[in-house]
Amino acid sequence: MAFIFAILMTLERELLQYTMAQLALYRAYVTQENPTLQPPAYSSKVRIKSSEAAARIFDYLTLIYEKLLDMSDPQRKTHFRKTALPLKMQLQTALEWSSVRGAYALRVSLILAGATALVQLLALPHGKWLMFTLASVSLPYADDVPQKIKKRIIATIAGGLISVIIYSLVPSSAGRTVIMMFFGYLSYYFTDYTEIYACSTISALGGAVFMNAFGFQAVSGMFLIRLAYILAGAAAAYILNCLVLPYGRDRATRALWKKYKSVTELRDRIRHTEKPDSQLYYTLVIQAHLQEDKLIQNSLDAL
Repeated sequence: MAFIFAILMTLERELLQYTMAQLALYRAYVTQENPTLQPPAYSSKVRIKSSEAAARIFDYLTLIYEKLLDMSDPQRKTHFRKTALPLKMQLQTALEWSSVRGAYALRVSLILAGATALVQLLALPHGKWLMFTLASVSLPYADDVPQKIKKRIIATIAGGLISVIIYSLVPSSAGRTVIMMFFGYLSYYFTDYTEIYACSTISALGGAVFMNAFGFQAVSGMFLIRLAYILAGAAAAYILNCLVLPYGRDRATRALWKKYKSVTELRDRIRHTEKPDSQLYYTLVIQAHLQEDKLIQNSLDAL
């Protein structure tokens, strides 16, 4: 039995090596490292055709070989033609530029860079709470920032009060570890940001008071420190996102309307040409449909 098993293992190893070698040849042909493509060797077919599975693998390799030859046939390339997309649209498609995403990325990077410098300069002991607040409540649309700030403050107060009660009654490190793990696990069952962040607040305060804060007064003091950081971050986020560098949903909608108008005009112009570019036409149809969905969503969110 051991001898038969060794023979089967050898055959499987040879089959895998043969398959990998053949696929490497196909890859070299696709990447133009090898200008010619050779079919699977007949001698190898005889050697590996010792089982039904091996025969199927060889048939698949042969099918891939035939498809590659068919795809690289010069006569089939005569059906392709250069796209009629304007250069501006080609660049926009390649870069996937969005004024909303661009403004949001620039604004958040400036806010976090400034906050990081401030935390380092003042050597704030819990500066990460300020950073996390700025990052979480800075949203693409300034219209959504106040609501997010409200939820974060409510969650901080609710989670903080629960933390003060629990951690004041449980001074042991083992008990606090269990509490932190429990609320971290519990947060996965919520969908609203307020509930999720309330659980996160309990876990975060647990880490802050884990080994150096015991009793009601010490835990309450740590909660007030965290609340101060959250309030400072929320105030800074509101000023920077809504007053200094605002980007509202109405502004984004106007920009999207302009883009939608140019896409639909080009789509209609191509449709009425004598020989329309079908690839370009259907690309514009899809783009217009996606933009319509976004415009509808923006109008619903603005209500």
